[in-house]
Amino acid sequence: MTLQVPVPRPSYSKARESLVKAIPPKIICILTCGGSDCRYEGPGCWSMSQQAIKGVFSSWVTDDIVAMARPSTYLIKRYSIIEQFKQMNIKSIINMQLPGEHAHCGPLLEPDSSFTYSPQIFMDNKIYFYNFGMSDFGVLSLDGILDAVKVLAFSVQEGKVAVHCHAGLGRTGVLIACYLVYTCRISASEAVHYVRIKRPRSIQTGAQISLVFDFARLMGSKLTQYSCLNMRYGFTFSLQQYLQHQAFLLHGEEARTLTHTPKIIHVLCSMLTALTQGEPNPVEVQRELEKRVTILALRKAVMDTLTKRNLTALMERRGSCRTLSCKSWDEPFGFLERKREILLNKRSYSESDLSKITIIESAQCNGLNEKHGTIPPSETVNKKTKCTMKKPQAFLKFSSNIELQRDCHTTEQSSLSKSVAQAMAQQRPLSDTVLKRAEVLQDELNSNECGWALLVLEENPNVLSTLLWSWLDKLKEPILNKDDTEKLTSPWPAQNALNTLYKAERHTIYCLLDCVGHVVVPCPQYEHLILQRLIQALTRVSVCAT
Repeated sequence: MTLQVPVPRPSYSKARESLVKAIPPKIICILTCGGSDCRYEGPGCWSMSQQAIKGVFSSWVTDDIVAMARPSTYLIKRYSIIEQFKQMNIKSIINMQLPGEHAHCGPLLEPDSSFTYSPQIFMDNKIYFYNFGMSDFGVLSLDGILDAVKVLAFSVQEGKVAVHCHAGLGRTGVLIACYLVYTCRISASEAVHYVRIKRPRSIQTGAQISLVFDFARLMGSKLTQYSCLNMRYGFTFSLQQYLQHQAFLLHGEEARTLTHTPKIIHVLCSMLTALTQGEPNPVEVQRELEKRVTILALRKAVMDTLTKRNLTALMERRGSCRTLSCKSWDEPFGFLERKREILLNKRSYSESDLSKITIIESAQCNGLNEKHGTIPPSETVNKKTKCTMKKPQAFLKFSSNIELQRDCHTTEQSSLSKSVAQAMAQQRPLSDTVLKRAEVLQDELNSNECGWALLVLEENPNVLSTLLWSWLDKLKEPILNKDDTEKLTSPWPAQNALNTLYKAERHTIYCLLDCVGHVVVPCPQYEHLILQRLIQALTRVSVCAT
């Protein structure tokens, strides 16, 4: 159950909003800002606590995002703002203004940019500059705000980010609130109230509040990973529809890599391949674990802030709220059962972290040697030298033990590879345990961004295979329709028949075939069965065993 917060109200009445839109900008500057003596153009009207960036009216909204009034060439030089950015690890600045606006406030606009500063001064100092122009007291389209949110999300991965409009209140607050909805999956009300607590008087107009709510509704319609009729947006979807939704959610390198491939297929195939080959967990595992830590820490900060300001009425005791936890992490199949896997991946958390995933207070990286103890290198060398010189037979025995361990590892890996192949072939009915676990993971992927972190810790090949085939089986239509099948099975197919397919179908099949290819190499006896299951999933046509 989510925290209950009141619906935010605009700072401006409808009459005031209409008046602001009707009055010429020059008059607005004189009446509301002070014209050349605008209070937002310098530090004169603000206490030091209101200057997170000295010399500029500014506030930290999150640990990584500072909202600020617009800087100027004069302020940048007078208060060494570039040096402040470097000291604070601010790597990007996002400007929400339109060129030429508020020309009658503060200093003259720079002729090369029509802003109060030249963006080049930041770029020359390796600080990225982005501009998403939004009219004063106005809004962007949903597509426009989505682009800005994705850039902000990417920039936060690179370092801290400064966001500004004119005063750093309305448009700046809208972008940050939408970013919180996008990243933490919190409600629009929670996002608006949180930003207003951290940056008073933010998100001023009714239209700006409505944009945050519209963005949250749009997000909700794109989150479904597995169709589920019990969910509000759990309708069935085709491959193309899924990829359209995915394009809304992903950004950066991940979005570029998975333009034509479903993320769920890519992740599951990568994990099954890694299990087969006995390789370390694929990069997706570490990425999702790190993302989970970031999301939970930020979400906790938001909820703690709302609670302290008495804006929330907690319906249940703290820690049981749906926005902060996933019920499956408290069940036998939950996160605590994955502690061993995390340790084997040389990534672990404190006992308080593992006792309740709802609150991440600290993260530690421990090697396995901390558990088993280590021998100083010098002692190790001396012991080996002694064995070699005085007891050569002992050394031979030692070597034999190493070979025995290698043989055991090879046997163990061979058994695991066989388990993966058997799971993908799906010859036997699935156990209730596997079905329940797969259902839990599907629910978490549908309802919580941290569901991906739970998925990448799963190591049961039966569960992973069930999720893979289930996703393909639940598509609204098969990936290969009748025409596609005829092209691929023609007596005179094209030189590379898969190239006749659309990119989405082709790249998805490539991903699946790559996984199957790795799985059947150590277990060729299962090749025919796995290919039969794959063809059935792609075409919805049963293939008789031969």
